[in-house]
Amino acid sequence: MKKTILLLSTLAALSLALYGCDSKEKATTEKDIVEDAIEDVELPTTSEETTEAEDISEQTVDAERGVVENNTFTNKVFKVSFPINEDWYVCSDKEIAEIIGLTSDTIEESGSMTIEQFEAATAGTVYDCVFYFSDMQSNTNITFTSLDKLAMYATRPVEDYAELTMTQLESMSSPSYTFEDMTHETYGGCEYVCINANTDMGYQQKMLMRKENGYMVCITLTYFPELESEMQSFLDSFTEVN
Repeated sequence: MKKTILLLSTLAALSLALYGCDSKEKATTEKDIVEDAIEDVELPTTSEETTEAEDISEQTVDAERGVVENNTFTNKVFKVSFPINEDWYVCSDKEIAEIIGLTSDTIEESGSMTIEQFEAATAGTVYDCVFYFSDMQSNTNITFTSLDKLAMYATRPVEDYAELTMTQLESMSSPSYTFEDMTHETYGGCEYVCINANTDMGYQQKMLMRKENGYMVCITLTYFPELESEMQSFLDSFTEVN
């Protein structure tokens, strides 16, 4: 894989910045980040929350990782599908493991990782797909996390979870984040809560979040300002999954 200098990786469904595929340093463990963040926030229970909790308990679809076939990525369970351009670089499971700092004993001899292996190694987050665009710096990662790993956020609106993510990012000393207004945008027939962020490192991030089949699905784009129109074209290429 070509050496890269930029990657935003959504760790345990909380966005933290990592620099380069060779970097394996973390300020703390993903489990600690999740537990501390959840414990620090208390939200009231509402009738809407109760209704949503009932809906979650009725979800029976098992999670599956997406696949790339005929130059198209598709995850039927989480209804995400888009074409893969020939000049993009799709990371293997081994490369994803290296990017997020997992040890070699986490990976099977085949080089692939199961959902269970990801969940055990990352406090519940499954990396579905990580790929680089043609500049080999701008990139996208897709993750999903079981809602039962998110405590109170399992039954809260996605907007609350997005607010938590922004709070975590704002607490970082480097890079420094500034945020635009939260938006609701529809791609491939699915509505996402979107975070739009700028950093003092020269790149921007867009994070899309929604709940699907008992999981929190997060799509994170990291890119330089001059590629903003290309990133939008990528999102507009999402197709509906029935």
